[in-house]
Amino acid sequence: TLQRELPELRIEQVTPVNAPTQQLAKSVGADAAKLASVESEEVCFFTGANGALIESDAWFALVDRFEKPLAPLRPYGVLVHDMIQRHVPAPFDTPEWRRMACEGMRPTARAASCIVTTTPATASDVALEYDIPHDLIRMLPLSHDPRSRFKDVQATYVDGLSSPFVLNVTNSAQHKGADTLLKGFAEAKTDPHFKNWQLVICGWGTQWFSNQTADYPHASYIQHVRQLAPQLGLQEGKDVLFLGYVDESQLKDLYERANIVINSSKFDNGSYSMIEGAWFGKPVVSSRYPAAEYVDERFGIGTHFFDINSAQELAMAMRQACAQLSSNGASIETRKQSVVRDEVLLRKFGERLYDILVELAYGQRINPSEHRKPINLPYARAS
Repeated sequence: TLQRELPELRIEQVTPVNAPTQQLAKSVGADAAKLASVESEEVCFFTGANGALIESDAWFALVDRFEKPLAPLRPYGVLVHDMIQRHVPAPFDTPEWRRMACEGMRPTARAASCIVTTTPATASDVALEYDIPHDLIRMLPLSHDPRSRFKDVQATYVDGLSSPFVLNVTNSAQHKGADTLLKGFAEAKTDPHFKNWQLVICGWGTQWFSNQTADYPHASYIQHVRQLAPQLGLQEGKDVLFLGYVDESQLKDLYERANIVINSSKFDNGSYSMIEGAWFGKPVVSSRYPAAEYVDERFGIGTHFFDINSAQELAMAMRQACAQLSSNGASIETRKQSVVRDEVLLRKFGERLYDILVELAYGQRINPSEHRKPINLPYARAS
């Protein structure tokens, strides 16, 4: 999406590998000294066509998932999307994750020339988690453009839905709060006004929450959610639908027909569904946590918040959202304009990111006449 919005900023996908540090040192010539400070026996490098990486002045990673420290052969920056593991630790309590966090992500972050985050909450978490000075953390405010995302999309009708319905665009991860959402919706259904309402949950893996899906991961959280709906008296097909993954055309139809859009995450870096719900003119309900509040303020959404642990508050927020359904068209148009003003669009994010790339490059400018050959890593172990 960033490439589409800023075509002059070329983004390349490269394949990371874990390479023995000493072997890599023998292959990089004069750059070998830069590996002297690396304590790990292996580092993260890149296989295949890495010539552009070797010739470049600096690197920037759009993800922060490293099994081993990123080889510090150039000044580099890293975008950290979120630090969910600090707030919802249970899903990350595995030997594999602890090893990645200790052996890969922490040393990579601490050796970076700059760390980029998109919300103040994540910036604070990064500083605490990795013990990094705040002046090394740059915040590029969260950006999104639902107008661009959906403008060329023809809506495809999704069967099986009744009206009115509440839409939750999410995935099956534990921190997305499907359990709290089901409890809150069941509480709302005790109000005669919501008796005939339906809850529609869509997104990657959400079909596993349905008891009509036989093939599903037997993770404890998924099993818990599968049991929860019938325990709450929510009937699949009538009260709640678990659609699983939907494509862009189906998602557009769901947004257009939904009465309310709900974000029930326990914690994340701010849900795009809040922004998209506002763009489609829908009242937005969300659990209250720092990034969600930031997104609400930045995009002028007017979210109805509830305590993530309170089914009663969610039901109350739904009642408040219902009252908003009668708001006039001028109010809806004002929200839509706030959501797509220049300051919050992806192009602005890309321009700010480009400025950081230039700063990184000039921090250690190479001689343009110096020719650096791609590094062949026949010994590298693919991640």
